Amino acid sequence: MHGMRRMVAFEENQIKKTMMYVKTHHVQGEVLVAACDCDILGKKFVDGEHVFEVSIDFYMGEKHKLNTLRSLYDKASILNLAGEKTIDKAIDEGFVDEGNVIEIAGVKHAQVVVI
Repeated sequence: MHGMRRMVAFEENQIKKTMMYVKTHHVQGEVLVAACDCDILGKKFVDGEHVFEVSIDFYMGEKHKLNTLRSLYDKASILNLAGEKTIDKAIDEGFVDEGNVIEIAGVKHAQVVVI
């Protein structure tokens, strides 16, 4: 039985590595898509005076595979992205410049205005 629990935990961990939470907000005629790595949702990161909270209300929507990020970008007018895996995928896809990524307590964050 313990082996089965370890396998399930391993599979859940692998899924978290390839998934992100995505929530779409409609604000003043704009479509804002918030996406974050699953493992940072609901956490607060503090680095000196800078505080970054990966709010459940703002980021938690549906789970999506990281490879769907391009389709979300195509639908959004603003992207708010958080987490290493989500940001790295956005950089790989070419719609986030690495120089525009900030880190707060080691957590990557980027905002993109789609023109």
